[in-house]
Amino acid sequence: MEEAAWFPEGDFSLEVSSPGIDEPLLLNRQYVKNIGRKVEVTFLDESIKEGILKTVTEKDILIEWTEGKGKKAAVQELLIPFEQIKTTIVQIQF
Repeated sequence: MEEAAWFPEGDFSLEVSSPGIDEPLLLNRQYVKNIGRKVEVTFLDESIKEGILKTVTEKDILIEWTEGKGKKAAVQELLIPFEQIKTTIVQIQF
């Protein structure tokens, strides 16, 4: 675009993003693809839990997070049945 001089220098910008990156996960294969990533799970009662997606089965997911700091840090896990999940969104980390 610059070489063809379609726009005067500096008068355009190009943004690249992944389509649907902030869309909730819907299919089991989407959950499997995102194992190891940080997710935000919203439950049917509107409560929210964030953690690393560790495992996915046909019936549930397992997330893991760390509570506390230093010597008092403890890894917690929560098994969440799909029937209790309203939405799950992958949290983008930069």
